[in-house]
Amino acid sequence: MDDSIEERIARILKRTPTVEDYLAPIRARIGVLQKQLAQAKTRPKRQAIGRELNKHLRHVSQAESRNQQKRPSVRRIKKEKAEMEKLGWLVRKTAKSRA
Repeated sequence: MDDSIEERIARILKRTPTVEDYLAPIRARIGVLQKQLAQAKTRPKRQAIGRELNKHLRHVSQAESRNQQKRPSVRRIKKEKAEMEKLGWLVRKTAKSRA
């Protein structure tokens, strides 16, 4: 019991599965389904395989999008770009006035 809290937390986090661990079997199933879809001869079989494949693809896509960090909005990007351009202009203006 002489372990510090940080060490305990680090041990717990080391044992917990990541998103990739969770999605790996689903991605393997997607690969199998894609092969089966290419080999399917009848339309009902292709439709059934396609439904299951789409379900897994949607699941993986949603899980990945939840895992990503939130991207800045277009408005925020434009604002930062305008600020950088303004700073560049101020630097050039001060360089001209000193010369």
